[in-house]
Amino acid sequence: MNKVYEMDSVSTMFPALGGHLFRMTAIFKEKVDVELLEKAIPNLAESFPIMFTHLERTCTGYVHRTATNYDVIINGEKWIKLPTLLDTDKPSFRVYVENNLVSVDFFHGNADGNDASAFMGALVDSYCGLLEGKALPTLPIPNQIDLKDPYKLYYKKSKASSMLEKPSYELKLKKEPYDYHRFSCFTMNISDVKAFTKSYGCSINDFLCAIYYKAIVNATKAKTSKKPVTISVGINLRPFYKSNTHRNFDFYCNARMGEECKYSFDNTIKTIQKQIKNSLRPENVQAGIAAVHDADMNPIVKYMPREIKNFIIKNVYHAISDNGVTSALSNVGYRKISADSEKHLERLEMYLNIFDSKVNAAAIGSKDKLAFGITYNSKDKSIDNEIAKTLKEFNLQYEYDEREFY
Repeated sequence: MNKVYEMDSVSTMFPALGGHLFRMTAIFKEKVDVELLEKAIPNLAESFPIMFTHLERTCTGYVHRTATNYDVIINGEKWIKLPTLLDTDKPSFRVYVENNLVSVDFFHGNADGNDASAFMGALVDSYCGLLEGKALPTLPIPNQIDLKDPYKLYYKKSKASSMLEKPSYELKLKKEPYDYHRFSCFTMNISDVKAFTKSYGCSINDFLCAIYYKAIVNATKAKTSKKPVTISVGINLRPFYKSNTHRNFDFYCNARMGEECKYSFDNTIKTIQKQIKNSLRPENVQAGIAAVHDADMNPIVKYMPREIKNFIIKNVYHAISDNGVTSALSNVGYRKISADSEKHLERLEMYLNIFDSKVNAAAIGSKDKLAFGITYNSKDKSIDNEIAKTLKEFNLQYEYDEREFY
């Protein structure tokens, strides 16, 4: 059925920023059967209706229109590329297959990492069921309210939080040509990580943020800078509002770490916990939702011609964010999979795009593994080396993999 959905309050900025993609990868124990994967993809269409849309221009912006062509598989894994979001009948995601890897590039305008994780889990379960000779599973159909803009649904009139950020340390590594991407991944046993975080009284999110910060500080000149290292940590808002939304619904807490950490791991953990806890106070979360909602509903911008609006959004975004964040970290949590998938899947991985050539990190759990993935536009491995050093220091076993794309 050909349907049209409005963009959510966050999605309106992504076309202006050149697409904004991120990737999830499923690593299987055997070579992928492309024919079975082609059969599995359409099974997800009714359960993830926003994901199966493409963008259509309007006078003042864009809308999501239901896709009719599901031919989205490309043989051979590529770097993250912008799929054709406009002038197409295909959905705004692409599936890359190479040997035992299936990578899906998602358009952030269609969903955030948490909904993409659910999509990836459903795709893996559908595919692995076919591998076992079973019929495609019947997947749940979302309620209509879960397809609406959650920022409008949960908005309460309140003082919006400021979008301006204080200057932060700029992470500079030797860059390669624009099309170059390098993915590095540290895979750890979840049970080992949980035992470690329990001893520190912290969450896995706190732990990942702390080791990432420690690596940045030790691999760069951050210690000699007067600016703090700021890691923008993604927080899923669905549990706060008991929401099952299929739209973007996250909140970024900027953990700013400088001299107050004294560059010790203990102090870093405490600083991260304190800042994230403060950011997630109900009034601060509501202020963040208000900031997104009010910016999207600003009548001057809302009814402005599309091209002028895109120009303004792009320049305002750069003015606000270019110097305010050192890097981003998105942890989408644990993705439960079926018993059939347990037999065939090695692990899931996630990678953020290196928008504006920054280095970004992401994490996802599956089976008994936690995968911590970092995206670079550089061959410099100093941050990877520091992460490895820290994991060895804490006696945490890991596997290290990397892939390069030109």
